[in-house]
Amino acid sequence: MAIIETIEPVFRFLEIITTWPVIFFIVVLLFRKEIHAIMPELAQRLKKITIGQNSAEFTDVRLKALIDAIKTTTEEYKDDPEELVYSVKDLIKKVPEVSSIAPENTASLSGSSILWVDDKPMNNVYETSILKRLGASIIFARSTEEALKFLNQDTYDLIISDILRVEEGTENHDAGYELLDELHHQKMSIPLVFYTGNITWVNSHKSKRAYAVANMPDDLIKYAVNALKIRKKS
Repeated sequence: MAIIETIEPVFRFLEIITTWPVIFFIVVLLFRKEIHAIMPELAQRLKKITIGQNSAEFTDVRLKALIDAIKTTTEEYKDDPEELVYSVKDLIKKVPEVSSIAPENTASLSGSSILWVDDKPMNNVYETSILKRLGASIIFARSTEEALKFLNQDTYDLIISDILRVEEGTENHDAGYELLDELHHQKMSIPLVFYTGNITWVNSHKSKRAYAVANMPDDLIKYAVNALKIRKKS
């Protein structure tokens, strides 16, 4: 496939949803020598995205969030091309070709405060960019101890947490469950959504007090929206 055939669908789509300076940034970024091979996959994904009456606005948010995430990732790994390639490929794969989320269903995220607990926040730059673009504010905690400190200092509408974390130099496979138990013991009625890379590893008994478990960005958004709707009604 010729370079022009590869870039045309990408450029045409980005032309619709972004400003010219951002387009220039993305085109230059994706045609850097180190990650040139990523372009065909991105082109195919953007060509297949369905822009319907109910999905266009959220699709716009998702792709702008992708741009945010690529910028952040490039800055973070500017001295590590190998990690940059891996991370950008992972970001592109997170963008679903079709979204079932209607824009009117994301209104409950606006003005909400989210505590995100994860020892590797860079793994979630795309997801956090979406939530921020939908109006949520996010505070990051890297451990259960830090999360509890924040929870005792301020009020949050939702908690998003991983399950496995490295805390104090030790890999803790139950870190998320321990946070969930602590919320119960301290009678903190804040909905918690587990966000994990492999949902098959989740212990259904230990996670039963969680509002939901997600492993894909759109599922995470849906659960966050639903949890916040219920919380605002109560």
